[in-house]
Parts: sequence; structure tokens; C-alpha cells
Amino acid sequence: MKKYLLFALAIQITMQISAQNIIGNWEGILAVQGTELPLIFKITQDGDGLTATMDSPKQNAFDLPTASCKFIDGRLTITAPALGLTFTGKLEGDEIDGNFKQGMMAIPLKMVRMQKEPEGPKVRPQDPKPPFPYTSTDITFENETAGIKLAGTLTVPQNVNNPPVAIMISGSGPQNRDEEIMNHRPFWVWADHLTRQGIAVLRYDDRGVAASEGDFATATSEDFAKDAQAAITYLGQQDQFAESPIGIIGHSEGGMIAPMVAAEDKEVDFIVLLAGPGVPNDELMYLQNERY
Repeated sequence: MKKYLLFALAIQITMQISAQNIIGNWEGILAVQGTELPLIFKITQDGDGLTATMDSPKQNAFDLPTASCKFIDGRLTITAPALGLTFTGKLEGDEIDGNFKQGMMAIPLKMVRMQKEPEGPKVRPQDPKPPFPYTSTDITFENETAGIKLAGTLTVPQNVNNPPVAIMISGSGPQNRDEEIMNHRPFWVWADHLTRQGIAVLRYDDRGVAASEGDFATATSEDFAKDAQAAITYLGQQDQFAESPIGIIGHSEGGMIAPMVAAEDKEVDFIVLLAGPGVPNDELMYLQNERY
């Protein structure tokens, strides 16, 4: 019996040492149609497993979450269904010889261990700066239908009784509460401006993104509408908004979801549509494919 225990322990130690070899920051150059696109995978220990985030510095995109990071028998597999990408490669010393796949595109990609910490995102001049004349609170609310919790930030103006409150719904693609893309954070900028004008704002991570639960890749616009409805229910339960008008600000696909929610929920007092679709979706998809 002791021999079996020692054998099992030896296997576990070997696996842990093997996993340690892959932990760190890895950089490679993705060659796409004559353009070089640097990519960085940051792999860390997560309990008994591994987790990874991805940077695309040239696109000013940092700490993009991935769904899975596995290192088995010297082979690394990173998947991010929300981004439609997969990386697989074999570790050889301080290099990973692999392939990067996104959609129909498959490109060889060699990653090299970085000897220094990668640079972080650049500060954008439009990013809100303190002092802030309002309270900012990280909150969670539940979509009971889907059985998931969504995480966000609620900013509330000070010394304003029953302030109007706006819920922000992001556009297509996985977005965090700031609708961050290429190091721009428009939802944070808008929330800051509106709250300074006396309007409370709730912005939240899409399901399956950042601190929110759920699966973004399998969700539909109807699912996102139910997430927004859950946000309305949460706000309606807060004493500070008992007599407040509650509305929705929808951007891009959010500009389609906002009317969907308002048509079903009579508690919605206003909607604001930013670059929402003005034609039926089938026509819109045809036009987008034709032009791009």
C-alpha cells in the first residue's frame, strides 16, 4: 500500500514540476496578411490548474480572459471561445512551437518566454480622474432564470434624492463593464459624466466576462435582454431608487436589446440608443458582409 502511495505522490510531484515549467509570460509575433501582431500569453497557477490571459499590445488590448489553459505531456492548449481562438503548442525549453487558430484562420505561432514583465495598458487622457463627486460601489445581482450572478459597478451622485438611474448595455462581443476595447473604456467615461450630472449609472460585465458568471459564447440577444431585466429588478429593490425613474442606455447590439427589454417591462421609463441597428438583422448582416 505504501508503494502505491509513494508512486501516486511521485506522479503528482512530477506533474506539478511540469506545470511550473509553463508558468510565466510568453511572447510571439503573429504574421497576418503582411502585418506583424505581437501577442502575449500570461500563464499563472490557479489552484491545482492553470489560468491564462492574453495581451495584444499593438491593439491596446490587455488581460483578455481565456476559458481554458491546459498543459499535458508537454503540450499547451489555450482556448477562448468568446474570442473564437485556440492556441496549441509544444514546450521545448524556453520556446513553445505552436499554432494559432481564430475562426477560419490558422497560423503558425512560436512563443518565447519573456525575461521581463510585459508593459501594461497606456493611460487614456479621457479616463476619469479623481476626485469623484459621487460614490462608486462594486455590486452583484442575480439572473434567476439563468442561475447566474452578474457583477458591475454602481455610481450614485451625492446629495441627490431619488436620482434617475441608467443601466448600460454593451455592444456585440464579450465586453467588461467599461466596454473596454483597445484600451478605450467608453462606458466608464459616460458613467462618470452622467453621474457628475446627477444621474446614477449601473454598468456590468457581460455574462461570462471578467467577474460575471455564465457562458457568453452560447448566449443570445434574448439572454442578454434577461440579464438587463435582472439589473432592473435589482435596482427596483434598492431603497435609494424607490421613486427613481429607471432607464437603459444601449450601445450597438445594446441598442437593439434596450427596446426588447422596454417592450416587456413597463418599469422602464426611458431608453437611449447609441449606434443601434436601424434595419432588420438579416439585412444588416448582409450589408456588413458585403462591405467588409
